Amino acid sequence: MVGLPGKVTARILDHSRGDRRYLHGFTLVSRSWCESARRWLFYTVKVDSCTSPRDHEESPIEAFVDLILSSMDIAQSVRVLELNLTARMEPVSATSLGTLLCRLPRLHSLAIHNSGFYGELVLVGQLCKLTHLTLYQIWDGDGLFTLSQLLKLFPDLCELRMERISPSFSRTITTEAAPYLHLSSMSLLESTAQSVILASKTVATC
Repeated sequence: MVGLPGKVTARILDHSRGDRRYLHGFTLVSRSWCESARRWLFYTVKVDSCTSPRDHEESPIEAFVDLILSSMDIAQSVRVLELNLTARMEPVSATSLGTLLCRLPRLHSLAIHNSGFYGELVLVGQLCKLTHLTLYQIWDGDGLFTLSQLLKLFPDLCELRMERISPSFSRTITTEAAPYLHLSSMSLLESTAQSVILASKTVATC
C-alpha cells in the first residue's frame, strides 16, 4: 500500500475524530494509522459501572489502571477522564486514583460521579497538570482522603465544579497548607457548608 503524506492522514483522522466507528476502522489500516487513531479514540475515556460485570473480581477502575500500566501509548492519549460508579455504589481506591493521576501525563480534565474514597493517596511519579475538576455526589468514605488534599495537588486548576459533596470528604484538615488556586470558573451547587468554607479559604483569585 502506498502511504499517504502525513498531513493528509492527519486531516482525515482529525475530520473523523468524533466518530468512534471510523476510528476503530482506521486502527486496522496500518501501524501508523493505528497510533494516530488511538490519539482520538482515547482522548476522552469514561469508566463506569457497565465496564465490567457486577460479580467481576476487579472493579472497572482497577481494570482501567491495568490497561494503562500495560499500554503507555494509550496513557499518553487520555486528556479527559470520567469515573462513574453509580450502579455498583462502590468507593474509589485512593491508591488507584493516585496511579491514574501519575500515569496519565496529559490528563487535564477529571470528573468523578457517585462515589466515595477509601485509603490514603499514594503518588508514584510525576503528577498530571489538571486544569478542570468536577465532583458530583461524593459520599462519605473512610475519611483518610479529603477534598483539601486533592485540591492541594493542582495549583493550576482553573475550573472547579462541586455538587452534593459529603461532610467527611469536604472537611478541612487544619494541619495542611492551604492550596493556592487561580480559578476562572467555580460552581458550588447544593454543596455542604464545609465545602463553601474550604473554597473560601483556598481560592486566591476567582
